[in-house]
Amino acid sequence: MKNIILLTFLGLSWCSSNAQVGVNNASPKALLDVEATTPNTPNANDGLLIPRINQFPATNPIADQNSMMVYLTTNLFAVNINGTAKDYTSGFYYWDNAQTDWIRFLQQTGWTINGNDNTDSSLNFLGTTNNQDLVFKRNNVVAGLLHTSNTSFGVSSLVANASGINGTAIGVNALSSNSGGSSNTAIGSSALAANVSGIRNTAIGHNALLNNLGGRNTAIGYGAGDTNTNGDFNTYIGENADATNNNLQSAIAIGNGARVGATATVSIGNNAEATEQDAISIGRNADAFGINSISIGRSTGSNGLGAVAVGANSDASSQYGSAYGSFAQAIGTRSTALGYSSDANATDGVAIGSSSQVSGLNGVSIGSSSETTGTDSVSIGNSASVTAGNSVAIGSSTIASADRTTSVGEQAVANAANALAFGSGTVASGVRSLSLGRIAEASGENSSAVGENSISSGVSSSAFGSKAEATADYSLALGFLAHAADESSVVVGSYSEVTGASLNSIILGNSSLISGSSTNSIAIGNDITITGSKTNATGVGYQASPTASNQIMLGNAAVTEVVTSGAVRANSFISNTTTYPDYVFEDYFKGFSEIKADYKFNTLEKAETFVSENGHLPGVKSYAEVKRSGFKLDITEATITNLEKIEEQFLYIIELNKKIKSQEQLINSQNSKIESLEERLTRIEKLLEK
Repeated sequence: MKNIILLTFLGLSWCSSNAQVGVNNASPKALLDVEATTPNTPNANDGLLIPRINQFPATNPIADQNSMMVYLTTNLFAVNINGTAKDYTSGFYYWDNAQTDWIRFLQQTGWTINGNDNTDSSLNFLGTTNNQDLVFKRNNVVAGLLHTSNTSFGVSSLVANASGINGTAIGVNALSSNSGGSSNTAIGSSALAANVSGIRNTAIGHNALLNNLGGRNTAIGYGAGDTNTNGDFNTYIGENADATNNNLQSAIAIGNGARVGATATVSIGNNAEATEQDAISIGRNADAFGINSISIGRSTGSNGLGAVAVGANSDASSQYGSAYGSFAQAIGTRSTALGYSSDANATDGVAIGSSSQVSGLNGVSIGSSSETTGTDSVSIGNSASVTAGNSVAIGSSTIASADRTTSVGEQAVANAANALAFGSGTVASGVRSLSLGRIAEASGENSSAVGENSISSGVSSSAFGSKAEATADYSLALGFLAHAADESSVVVGSYSEVTGASLNSIILGNSSLISGSSTNSIAIGNDITITGSKTNATGVGYQASPTASNQIMLGNAAVTEVVTSGAVRANSFISNTTTYPDYVFEDYFKGFSEIKADYKFNTLEKAETFVSENGHLPGVKSYAEVKRSGFKLDITEATITNLEKIEEQFLYIIELNKKIKSQEQLINSQNSKIESLEERLTRIEKLLEK
């Protein structure tokens, strides 16, 4: 019944409105004018229901149904209506015969504030379709710009640009003052905010290059380069990486808090700082405060002109100083320290090795824990030490502790002026002493010890050979276990020794001994013994041991001859013999000899006959015999034979003398008779004259 009344009402309304329909409205303002029952307090059913469908018709509508409206109650997926499968969400749709598709209401070409769907990246975009800039605003303040050569995004970014090109500004106030600067890039709030005409700058980070007016600068990081104003070609990378001078050129600071303070400086590392021209600082808390200085490593420091520090906590604080290694220090001018905790704190000093130290001018220390404190000195080796000037120590734990000393070898020690020690464990403790060989020791002034375990403790003493000892002043020991223990003594030969106050004595040979106050004695040969206070005794040859003072012993009992090609001269000769020529007199006067029983005295006539027959004296070797022996003469034999002949000649002379005296008596008697006869003759002549 209600439907009939409504249709009647609609019909009446349409009829009364010149083909216009009004629902709850007697004066429709359109072809269909539906009014709520009570507009201010509408009912739940005050509305217009469009046909609701769960699926689109299997057969598409045609042109007659163009703009026909339906409401899709469900979401449809991958539905192919116009030849392309796509999704349809629930909502009001109308048929668009031109597109041969159901079009959802509210699908518009403009962007909505709640987001958009059903976009096509090949068709939909945000921007302009003519040659005009795209501007973004916030609170009516420019917040973005897409220009043919400039790009900005952020409130007040690139807002003052007039002629600058190729600029990019992203962030609040980025490049906000730029008017003519070109090719700048600012990313971050207030990045390059003060830049007006500077070109080719790059700033990334909040306040990066905040006050920049220069060109060709790069800053990356919070506050990076914010001090730079007129500087050019600078690079700042890291939070607060910056300059201490606002007009630097070609400086580089990389790292949080890194600082540069002069043109062409480089600082790399957190809180690294390079403040002078061409300085380089690399490492956390590294400092380069000198012109042309270099610091590489955590907490390094190079404070002098041209100084170099490489290694954690290394320090080169003087001009041209170089420190390489953790905790290395080069404090002296032109000094060099290389190694962990090495220390060169003297001018032109060089320290190389862990914990090596140099404190002497021009000193050199090479080796772990080596030390050089003297001027112009050198120490080389683990724990080598030089504490005096112009000295050298080479070897592990070597020591040179006096001026102009040299010590070479493990634990070698030279601790007196001008001393030289060469060899493991050697000691040269005497002034101008020389020690050469393992554990050799020269403690006497001007002494020399050469050989393993050799010792020279006397003034101007010399010991040459393993375990040789020269323990007295001016002594010389040469040979294995040679020992010269007395003043001015000389021992040349192994196992030989001069001892016991045997002053000025000499041994040339092995296993010989001079002792017991045998002064001024000489032993030339092996196994010679001179003892018992034999003064001026000389032994020459094997076991040629003198038996008394002032004696020369040539060889031992086994010696059969002494040969020389030259002359032998002496004030006297003494030789051993078992006989003596007194047997001549014994036989002559007694008729026999107890000394030499086979001797018989020859008369002069017999001797004459023997000589005429043999051509030589009886009892004397002939020329032929001497020739057969190689002309060798037994001096003792010859001396006895000669004395024998002399005694025989003496006896011959005695005999002749007796005959002469007898003849003299006869002559005298005859002369007396002649004189008597002459007197008688004279008297007779006188008588005859009368």
